[in-house]
Amino acid sequence: KVGYQETFLAREHAKLGHEVHVVTSDRYNPTLYSGNAAKPLMGNRLVGAGFFTEEGIKVWRLKTLFELPYAIWMRGIDKKIQELKPDIVIVHGIVSFHAIRIARLKKRLGNFKLIYDDHMFSANSTSRLRGLYPLFRWTFSRQIQQAADALIGIAEASKDFMNKKYGIPLERISIIPLGADDTLFKLDSSTRQ
Repeated sequence: KVGYQETFLAREHAKLGHEVHVVTSDRYNPTLYSGNAAKPLMGNRLVGAGFFTEEGIKVWRLKTLFELPYAIWMRGIDKKIQELKPDIVIVHGIVSFHAIRIARLKKRLGNFKLIYDDHMFSANSTSRLRGLYPLFRWTFSRQIQQAADALIGIAEASKDFMNKKYGIPLERISIIPLGADDTLFKLDSSTRQ
């Protein structure tokens, strides 16, 4: 409902004929609810666990074991991925509990392609936990790199951030810029003028 890539990418994959499942938590990100704008648009922050169809996409919302600022632990993500038997898993964001858990699952099973994409760049890194990037780099980055079939940044700034903060070699990172939903945005020369 807020127009993020995760929704549009899933929808576009489904339009291409792929069977798409989104596995996520039972709640929306708390930063969306820091003001008063999100609730009228999205409803309650706590959505609940279970299977839903949201905007035509199959969504599995898993129960949350615990939530920290900027981090969440979803119960049963390994089990759900094994149950769905995907050909490809796309993980949005590299520095998260589930990114590490899925890297370990891929190492154990090895029966799916694993793609990580990351939107972070230095100007956007305002988390109070950003001081932990060196810890992540030295403890988990190698596991993610070994498990990943592709590592994607959305811009040169993201690629640079992934290299400097996560320790991922530049040659491992591809760039796929964010697009726009062409059903919502159309070229209009007169309006542009």
